[in-house]
Amino acid sequence: MRRKPIVLVELSPSGGLFQFAVQLGNALAAHGQRVELWTGPRPEMGSSEPGFTVRSVLPTWHPADNEVRSRWFRLIRRGLRAGQLIFAWIVLTVRLVIARPSAVLWSQWRFMFEPLFVVIVSALLPRITLGLIAHEPLPRSDAKDTSTPKRGRLLNRAFAGAWQRLDVAFVLGPRTRDLAITHWRPRCPVVVIPHGFETGLRDPGIRVRPASETGPIALFFGVWARYKGIEVLLDAFAEVRRRLPDARLILAGAPGGDLDVKAVVRRAQAIGNVDARPGYVPTGDVAKLLAAARMVVTPYTRATQSGVVHLAYTFARPAVASAIGDLPEAVQHGVTGLLVPPGDSGALAAAILTLLRDPLLAARLGEAGHRRAAAGWADAAGRISDALAAASQARAERHRGRFPRGARRGAAVLVTVVAAVAAVLAGRAIWTSRDSGAPTPFASNSPWRQAVPAGPAIDPDSAAMIAAVARPPALHANLAEFAIPIYAVDADTPTHAVACTAAWGICPFAGWPVPIPEGAAPHSGSDGAMVTVSESTGTSFEFWRAVAGDGQWSASWGAVNSLHGSGWGGESTGSGASRLGGVIRVSEIKAGVIPHALALQTSNACTTFRAPALKSDGTSTRPDCIPEGAQLQLDPDLDLAELSLSRGELAVATAMQRYGGYVMDVAATPLSVSFELDTTAPPRSVGETYRTAGFRWDYDAMEQIPWDKLRVLK
Repeated sequence: MRRKPIVLVELSPSGGLFQFAVQLGNALAAHGQRVELWTGPRPEMGSSEPGFTVRSVLPTWHPADNEVRSRWFRLIRRGLRAGQLIFAWIVLTVRLVIARPSAVLWSQWRFMFEPLFVVIVSALLPRITLGLIAHEPLPRSDAKDTSTPKRGRLLNRAFAGAWQRLDVAFVLGPRTRDLAITHWRPRCPVVVIPHGFETGLRDPGIRVRPASETGPIALFFGVWARYKGIEVLLDAFAEVRRRLPDARLILAGAPGGDLDVKAVVRRAQAIGNVDARPGYVPTGDVAKLLAAARMVVTPYTRATQSGVVHLAYTFARPAVASAIGDLPEAVQHGVTGLLVPPGDSGALAAAILTLLRDPLLAARLGEAGHRRAAAGWADAAGRISDALAAASQARAERHRGRFPRGARRGAAVLVTVVAAVAAVLAGRAIWTSRDSGAPTPFASNSPWRQAVPAGPAIDPDSAAMIAAVARPPALHANLAEFAIPIYAVDADTPTHAVACTAAWGICPFAGWPVPIPEGAAPHSGSDGAMVTVSESTGTSFEFWRAVAGDGQWSASWGAVNSLHGSGWGGESTGSGASRLGGVIRVSEIKAGVIPHALALQTSNACTTFRAPALKSDGTSTRPDCIPEGAQLQLDPDLDLAELSLSRGELAVATAMQRYGGYVMDVAATPLSVSFELDTTAPPRSVGETYRTAGFRWDYDAMEQIPWDKLRVLK
């Protein structure tokens, strides 16, 4: 019997989400799946892979509108389309009941009635795997204020009810994953998938020159909506033109309902050299725009992810993006593009000028983005296929024997539908806001937060590696001289323009108003390390050899990292790990629990590295050297209760058994571990919390723990 297909549902037959669905469908088919995309009439793209079919089965419409319409026209059209959309969902539900596919994947829900239909489908088709690719986990208006989520008791209950019935959900970044889990509390796995190339938008007949051969042209591409930061961009471009008169800006995209398009066009004309093109861009014209531009700019004031960034990478163009949402996961500052604080027109202007003035730099960053995104769709298809297989098996086990054949016929169907809707409207709310207090740094799938699985593979050279660094057995605790001072900052914290003194390229702090509290100071060791953490923006500022003088701050180098990312990125450490990653906090020792892997350093670090490290500053060429990025684990079979451990040693040993530690930098000692500096401690003291936990002095070796029982994982 022929395999049942995976059905992707995208109501609109054109636009960014539709293009995403087509690319994903092709990738899933290439991965061996049978896939159908159900959409509206005259889809703007088709399949390029056997096993993938685009089917026009839904009575919807194209969102393209190249005219600036009056408010009354938009309101009337919106009412008519609301009825049309409800009818499309009825058609979809009936077709799903008839076709009974193996799985259904939606792309988004915006209106309260849409999740109600999902609940109905779940009731009618209990053995079919239901999933969502949550581009936007929270429902937002596309006509009023796109910058804030929709609110309402019934709306929240409807969406929560649908999320509770999903078997799996997919998101495009770790921060979006945290948002979905925190807000909806789903019972299913929420899996992060990467974005890939927009290959369907490339035109073989158009030569795409390297960015180095283009003129000083910046491109804004996509819907003109308030949250896209177009006003901020125009403010920035006015400054760009003042300093680079030949600079040009193209604004291309369909007008949104919450922006005064005429005012934007008037402002663009007043600035000059701004080519404003309000209107949907057909797929055949996209390549021409990208081929002409040197860079792409996404100055969003809120975001989850951005397909426009990956569109830029498709054409080897760098992106200047706001450091918000999961954009820092897509744009690596100084590597594939430049990041700026959201809403900061001055920083945005500086970043745009940097790339428009330096075509070779723009080309280098664009090519790096192209390489980084090359395997995105294949990776996404693999993760989705695996997750759907696991979800299908779990659903089959839950429902085995519960639904006898023929149980849902005639009037029983109507009863089930009514009961499902009533359950949503009457059920208790399951959504919550994020609990107060400091969040655990980095995404839940970050290497720093992953427990070591049972029975891990051991490096064949593990015994020699450990013997080289554990004579005598010791793991030195960096409690003072090389402990990491970590300062929490907020909107009231003074900010500084931090300069980099090392001539290694674009300073990671360039354009950032870096928050540094009064009285902050780096540690006294030669690294001069220091970290400031902004929970409100989800950002850590990490300094290497920080120096303060005459009210000004500088650093040899550093990094700006997302608290919701992987914890690996930038150059504040030798391996590319975040300087915040793996650091044992004072509060963790006080609580006696360390819920993450530890940050380790060694004098015997290899010149080579392994994932998750991004590089190595090791110099050892000995055969027993340890690569940076290597994960060390304390033998989990050790019974720690039988050892005479202090409270602090027990916490460290337990973490090393459960999470292990990553070699992420070079040290003068054979093996050491990073602690947070207790900034309340008096001089020449490790501080009261560390002292009462049993740590006697800086570099305490914690020798009661049998460190010769460490092992290096493969």
